[in-house]
Amino acid sequence: MNPGEYRIETIRPNVILIDDHTDSSAYLILGSERALLIDTGWGGDNFAEIVRSLTDLPITLFITHAHPDHHRYAADFAPAYVHQYDYDVLDEMRAVVDPLTPPTCVFSPVQEGHRFELGGATAIVYWTGGHTPGSSAIVVPEYKIVCTG
Repeated sequence: MNPGEYRIETIRPNVILIDDHTDSSAYLILGSERALLIDTGWGGDNFAEIVRSLTDLPITLFITHAHPDHHRYAADFAPAYVHQYDYDVLDEMRAVVDPLTPPTCVFSPVQEGHRFELGGATAIVYWTGGHTPGSSAIVVPEYKIVCTG
């Protein structure tokens, strides 16, 4: 894959995998009323355009952890959320590791058990810790899927 290219695959009904040329992955979970974007990857500058071409639904962003390869394009999406344990390190990570990430994205902290109601499906935050203090997974019981970062 070349810079700016993406591999897009529907891995289950209403669940789309978006891989970029740096092997960063994002997931787009579609409900009947909203979509949840999990991470934004690190790749090409046309990421938001690609995501918006996949759905007309309003999009909420959740990042699985504070490393910049998971939120480089976060400023293109709102609202945006991160686990509370990574909330305080977001700006530090962004400034030190990736100064290209626009500082205009405002994240809201959430706790384990937070629910994103998508319409016909609920995406639930599960804190996993380890990789970063706030590393989390998203479980969508209706779609029988777990998304990690």
